[in-house]
Amino acid sequence: MAGTRNASHTEINPLTGEEKPVMDYCFITRDNVRLSLRLQPASDSVSVFPAQQELSLGYLSASPVFKILYGQKVWLFNKRGKQLSAGFDDIYSAGAGGRFFVTETYSEWDKEVVRVKGLIDTSGRTIVSCEKKHIRINPEDSVVYACSAIFNRRLSDDVFDYHGALIYSNKHHLEFAAKELYVYVLYEPKEVYVVANKVKDLYSIEGQRFYDLKHKKALIVDRDSWLLVNLQTGKKQKVNKEAFLALACKFME
Repeated sequence: MAGTRNASHTEINPLTGEEKPVMDYCFITRDNVRLSLRLQPASDSVSVFPAQQELSLGYLSASPVFKILYGQKVWLFNKRGKQLSAGFDDIYSAGAGGRFFVTETYSEWDKEVVRVKGLIDTSGRTIVSCEKKHIRINPEDSVVYACSAIFNRRLSDDVFDYHGALIYSNKHHLEFAAKELYVYVLYEPKEVYVVANKVKDLYSIEGQRFYDLKHKKALIVDRDSWLLVNLQTGKKQKVNKEAFLALACKFME
């Protein structure tokens, strides 16, 4: 990032009355070419930015990408100068080895500020459009699943591969997704978790809480029972609640 003094523009400090020069900032590539940010519409672009102190650590890190703040929006670039995203209210790493970034846009609904989320990868490809409430990544099976319950409306809950291709969709809330195996929730007449593949429902288990574990196993908690479930086979094993909590407390000491 480079700064130059704007000879035709100055600012007045409102407290001291001191006149000081204004700095114009830009980013330059290794080839000494000024970086330009493409705005919407795509025909517009800008190459002068405000100071980026809050994003400087990300630029100096070992990450192959960095963020630019412009027009109260955050934009993602790689360090070769390629623009990876449009402008969002926030962009941050989604984990998964730094392969994905969550995009967020803030909207007001019924006097409350809500955040809708999307997902892009480090090439700039959109994996999930920015319209979801929750996004989760299952690295064991290389799938991404997203919940759409937002603004008191229901779109479908969707499952994507790592390239953004839609591989499964359900009008009910998805609690978990793996390769060829999905768990959704029915709330009426009673709360049950339904395990399904792409073709049909396989079985269901009553429960109030679902905790996914590694290797397609899950802990399903009901009022009177805790069950460890192999999601692939449907085999269930009762869990002693008191012993489990005692072991968990001992592990956390």
